[in-house]
Amino acid sequence: MNGLPYYKAYPRDFIEGTIGMPFEDKCAYRVVLDLIYMQAGKLPDDARYISGLLGCSIRKWKSIRLRLIEGGKIQASGEFLTNYRAVSELESLAKLQDKQRENASGPRKNNDLQKPPLNHTEPEPDIDTNVSIDMSIKPIEALDIWNEICVPVGLAKPRAKMPAKRAAALKARLKAEGVDGWRDACERLAGSSFCRGENGSGWKADIDFLASEANFAKVIEGKYETRQGNERFTNPKQANTQRHRGAFASALSERREGGGGNQDERPAIDAGPSRYAITNGS
Repeated sequence: MNGLPYYKAYPRDFIEGTIGMPFEDKCAYRVVLDLIYMQAGKLPDDARYISGLLGCSIRKWKSIRLRLIEGGKIQASGEFLTNYRAVSELESLAKLQDKQRENASGPRKNNDLQKPPLNHTEPEPDIDTNVSIDMSIKPIEALDIWNEICVPVGLAKPRAKMPAKRAAALKARLKAEGVDGWRDACERLAGSSFCRGENGSGWKADIDFLASEANFAKVIEGKYETRQGNERFTNPKQANTQRHRGAFASALSERREGGGGNQDERPAIDAGPSRYAITNGS
C-alpha cells in the first residue's frame, strides 16, 4: 500500500457529522475512512475485500455502502471509493512533502528560523464546504416547532442547550420524517388530552417522548388521539375505568332518588363487567 501509516483525525467533526447514524454505519464509516487513507485516497470498491475487513456479509456491506454514499460520507468514483476530506488532506500532504524535498536539496541555512511555539497543538481547521458533512438538518428547528405548538398547551418547554442524546434523536426524526412530519406529530400530540396530562396520573408528554422513534410512530398512527363523546382517553384501560365509574355514580344517584318502596320492583342496573355494577339486592 502506498498510502499513509497515520493521518490527522478530527474527532469533533466525526462525532457531529455522524449524529443520528446507526451504530453499525458509524463503525463501518470509521474503518472505511482508515482504508481510504491507507490506499492513498482510492479504496478499491471490492465488496468481498471490504466486507471481509469489516467482518460482515457482502450483503450487509452493500446496504451500509449505499447509506454512506446517500449520506455523502463517501463517494464512488469509477472502481474506487473515496472521501472529499481525505483527498484534500492527501493533496496538502503531498505539497508539503514536495516542499520539504525541495528545501532539503538546497543549502542548509539556519537564518530566519522562527522559534517553535510553546503550544504545539493545532486548532482544528474550518470545515470545507465541499466536505460532505450533513449540516442541513438542525435539531433547533424541531425545538422551535415544539415551543410553538406544544408549550402553549401546557407541555414542558425544553432548555435551549440540548443534551447530545436529545440532539441526536431530534436530528434522526427530522432526517426520517422531515420538518413537516415533525410539525404534524407536534400538532397531534398537542391535541391529545391524554398526552396533555388528562390521564389520571397527571403524566405529560415531553419532547424526548416524541423524539423516540417508537413513540413518534404511535402519535402519527393516532394511538393517543382524543376520542369524541364522553370517552376522553384513547387508553382502553382508562376509558373502561371511566365508563364504569360513570355507571356506578348514575346507579347510586337513581337509588338515592328512588327513596323507599319495593326495591325488587326496580330493574337491575347494568354497568357492564365491572366491580362497580349495582344489581337488585346489592
